[in-house]
Amino acid sequence: MTQTPEHSKNDKHLRGYHRLMAFLYELSHQPGKFDLTMALTQAKEKVVELKDLSHEEVEEIGQFILRDIESAASFFHHTSKELKSWLLFDLFLIEHTLLEMFLSVADKTKLALLNLDRQLNWDLEYHTGQIIGLGTLKCKNCNHRAHFHKPSHIPPCAHCRGTVFHRINDE
Repeated sequence: MTQTPEHSKNDKHLRGYHRLMAFLYELSHQPGKFDLTMALTQAKEKVVELKDLSHEEVEEIGQFILRDIESAASFFHHTSKELKSWLLFDLFLIEHTLLEMFLSVADKTKLALLNLDRQLNWDLEYHTGQIIGLGTLKCKNCNHRAHFHKPSHIPPCAHCRGTVFHRINDE
């Protein structure tokens, strides 16, 4: 089966998402205070050095990761609920390595949020073509839900072909 150029580009971006998360995970386990912004900058530099993605592509993927991590950290900071409530599906559906990386970075970010008393926008928009790490999105147009068990490009809504989504949880 031959891949189309667009499919190959999507795969490359998803690999970039995984690489950025892996570098963030490594940085989150280094001694000292964890600063998500600084760590993400360092991780992006490392991915750019691999020369698989352009600086612009890495920046865009970095924004997707930042959005996902801040959404999870904010949820954990403002509620006492479990990750399952944020994702809206069972944890066994997630690759163990990805889950460990994501939770580690989100937990460090939660601590940073507590220290900085940072208030985040809970109603972030997600758009078709962007990458989401994990979770459940609801179509802004028809409220159809889409579950993401691994980093994926967000497709148009399966029900109405809508292109704008919001993250939902059980709150």
